[in-house]
Amino acid sequence: MAKLLVAKSDLNKPIGFLNLVKPGGITSHDLVNAVRKITGIKQVGHSGTLDPMAQGVMVIGLSKACKLIQFLPDDKTYVAEVLFGTSTDTDDIEGKVINEQVDQKKVEQISPTDIGSPLKTFLGKIEQIPPAYSAIKINGVKMYEMARKGQSLAADAIKPRRVEVFSIDTLSFENPVLQLRISCSSGTYIRSIARDLGEMLKVGACLKSLLRERVGTFNLKEAITIDQFKILWQLENGQQENIQAIMSGANAINVPSHKLDQEILLRLVNGQLLDEQSLNTDKRGLFMACDQKREICLVLVQDGKMKAQVVLVSAEQLNSD
Repeated sequence: MAKLLVAKSDLNKPIGFLNLVKPGGITSHDLVNAVRKITGIKQVGHSGTLDPMAQGVMVIGLSKACKLIQFLPDDKTYVAEVLFGTSTDTDDIEGKVINEQVDQKKVEQISPTDIGSPLKTFLGKIEQIPPAYSAIKINGVKMYEMARKGQSLAADAIKPRRVEVFSIDTLSFENPVLQLRISCSSGTYIRSIARDLGEMLKVGACLKSLLRERVGTFNLKEAITIDQFKILWQLENGQQENIQAIMSGANAINVPSHKLDQEILLRLVNGQLLDEQSLNTDKRGLFMACDQKREICLVLVQDGKMKAQVVLVSAEQLNSD
């Protein structure tokens, strides 16, 4: 995990990203609140939720790093357990069972050969119907809020979403549980894959467990728990720039860093469009502009011009140094 390039806010707090492990049984919002409580930072966000039952990588943005979340690589990898023979209203094991009359003998007869062809249909760009219990809004209301109130939706009200599954591999199959590793685009519902696979096999299915192994450049091997982060934060006694668990913005979004003169930095953070020659480099695309000790702004170089896309340190802060 890369060391943080510290940028100070009014509260002298770091700007960067955390790679945390979300345990099962809590919401993504619970984890965000825990980070706020530990750090005292009000502006804390995440790059994508996990259902309460799910575990794994949660990417947390601190302070103005939240503005960089839109630039993070967002492809994901999951390990999922699919339970055949059980369908629920939430499409996962925590929901209400809705197919109690399933033929268990048919479930017991499922073989690896039966599973192979249906799995292939999920590869590539697909149209996916989201679960009824999801955060997608219809007419301004989240679907799970409607479902909890018992409000039914017309069949055509839930619009399919176009997602992409890059790979789907079988890790194990011990009937009635199939374990898969799935790499996919942001917005893919693994619960929907479990549900649809059960429908294809005519036995029903739901998601038994879910572990997110990777989000973009963040992976589970390098993730830490919220308790570990709390210890690291407290051990530094206010010297947050030494906390190795906080990743810099440049490393998180995988762009180069360039140290620029303060005059150019000031012009960039003030929103000016500058000639590329001011940079004295042949770089194109995005880069992180820095001073001697911190990240200042994310810059786009295009058509011979460069302009700040995200400002992390204000002109007032730069001038006060």
